[in-house]
Amino acid sequence: MTKCGKNDSGVLKEKFNLSFEQRRMLFYGVCIWVRLGLVYLSYKVYDTKWFLYVALIVSGLALLSNANRVDKDECVWWSRRFHYMNLWMILCVAAIQLATGNRQQIISILLLIDVLFGVVYSFFRFNK
Repeated sequence: MTKCGKNDSGVLKEKFNLSFEQRRMLFYGVCIWVRLGLVYLSYKVYDTKWFLYVALIVSGLALLSNANRVDKDECVWWSRRFHYMNLWMILCVAAIQLATGNRQQIISILLLIDVLFGVVYSFFRFNK
C-alpha cells in the first residue's frame, strides 16, 4: 500500500481540482455519512420486494464501473480491492437471497463493513 500525501493525485483532484483539505472534508463530511445513510436504509427495507433487485442492479453497475480500476494504485480514500470484493459479496448474497426467498440483513452488514473498513483504511493511507 502506497502512502499518499497532500499533493498526490486522485480523481477529485484531477477532474475537479480540489485541494487535499477539500477532498478530506468531502470524504469525512459527506461520503461517509451518505454511505452510513445507505446502510441504515438497507437495514430498514431489507425485507421489501424490491430491495434485492435494487441491490443486484446497483452492485452490478458498481462492479462494472470499477472493473478497470481495481488494480490501479491511485490515491483514493478507500481500498478499491476491498470495495470490489465486497461488491461481489453483495451481488452473490442478493442473488442467493432472491433465489431462496430467505431474506436477512446480510447486505446491510456488508455495507457497514465496507464503510468502517474504508474509514480505517483512509487513516493509514493518507498521512499528514
